[in-house]
Amino acid sequence: PGGVKAENNWMVFRMKPEQGMDLIANAKLPGLELDGHQVTLSAPYVKAGENEFSAYEQLLMDAIEGDRSHFLRFDEVEWAWRLLEPVLKRWQKGAPDFYAAGSDGPSTQDRLLDSGQHWRPVAIADGDDA
Repeated sequence: PGGVKAENNWMVFRMKPEQGMDLIANAKLPGLELDGHQVTLSAPYVKAGENEFSAYEQLLMDAIEGDRSHFLRFDEVEWAWRLLEPVLKRWQKGAPDFYAAGSDGPSTQDRLLDSGQHWRPVAIADGDDA
């Protein structure tokens, strides 16, 4: 509003080695002017000093404790195949678009965007945007 340019808000889920979640949001700077900046609220998944189970260790612990939430039922497997079979058939007609590792992906991904939209840049290992 009023000619102020604001960046997009983002919810970022970080994978290993530093698993966590970041909310990057616009905030107004103190004062009478309509100036803003982006702030980042970070929530690590593991507290400092706590042990972190590997994915396999956690899965085994869940199985031992009877937690079935990470395991599929037969009807869920059937449903997943109904979704995947058209994709597999399409791939038989031609390979998916390839792109360099660490890049933003194939140029054909832009077909998914509406006018004026853009992709968020790929985050690199130190947490900065590419």
